Amino acid sequence: MPYLNNSIGYLYLHDKHQPALARPYFEKEIALKGNVDGAVSNLARLFWEGRQLGEMDALSRDAALGRHFPLHYLRYLELVEKRYGSYLMILFRSEIGSVTWTSLVTSLLIALMFLAYIYFVDVFEKERISLLAAVFGMGILSGVLATVFYDLAGSYGGVNLNGKGLHDLGFYVFEVGLFEETAKIIPVLVAVFVWRKWNESVDILIFAAVSALGFACIENVGYFSQVAIGLILGRSLSAVVMHVCLTTLAVYGLFHQRYVRDSSGPIWVFGCFGAAVLAHGLYDFFISSAMGLSILSTAILIYMMIVFRNMIENAAVPSRSTGPFISFTASWASC
Repeated sequence: MPYLNNSIGYLYLHDKHQPALARPYFEKEIALKGNVDGAVSNLARLFWEGRQLGEMDALSRDAALGRHFPLHYLRYLELVEKRYGSYLMILFRSEIGSVTWTSLVTSLLIALMFLAYIYFVDVFEKERISLLAAVFGMGILSGVLATVFYDLAGSYGGVNLNGKGLHDLGFYVFEVGLFEETAKIIPVLVAVFVWRKWNESVDILIFAAVSALGFACIENVGYFSQVAIGLILGRSLSAVVMHVCLTTLAVYGLFHQRYVRDSSGPIWVFGCFGAAVLAHGLYDFFISSAMGLSILSTAILIYMMIVFRNMIENAAVPSRSTGPFISFTASWASC
């Protein structure tokens, strides 16, 4: 019975944690030419978790089955085997393979809509379009860099979601939040400290927002092509906005250190970055929770939008700047 064998093997591998009993079912599934994609993917996971790298390598090179081998496990294998050139080629294949014309055009249109808003937020001395385009392009590349971070963690650390609350929370904060916020601020640091384009106080926040839009653009390309085009509205109003708010918060400490100039400057730098990482992890954890906690993600998103407004206002008048969270409290008190 095609498809049944893969399902039985899946239960043995994932639920019973008995890979020796699972393997024959995957091999039967392949022999019956049923769910070959699923069986090969499960075999790849079985070999990876058992560190059977020789068999994993043989499966990936099999003339008939190699094309079914999942690329993320293949990237893990290339890293562990120290075949870095091959890893980069497979990474390129992975990124290109996630792109369709529909998803690419849609993602770019969403990004351009928000880019127009960010451009007009810079009310005093607008940045050159070419500079913003360069930061946006680096933001797209930062999405690829985040994939490299995930691959390094997956191949050497082996930390993944397992459905246990605290473990998954740690994954979302210390992998998803940390990796993605680190990747997104690199274009900002290049623009500010390498190209030295920080001419007015708000510039660093503009660069952060544009870098985040580049990251969100390449992320959306993957979601729209592989998951569903119906995600457009939800991701436009939530994930894209959240990325902009988080990356702006991640670099806000640098703004505070430069323009406020008090002894707590380094604390602000690391504190704001840490707050962005934590907020990112909590947002993803709650929205992925099976316990109906997605409403808390909505609350975090709304709060971060208010924080974003306060950071832009503070940067516009740096001599009166306060922390984004203090300013938020004060704005409510004045209502």
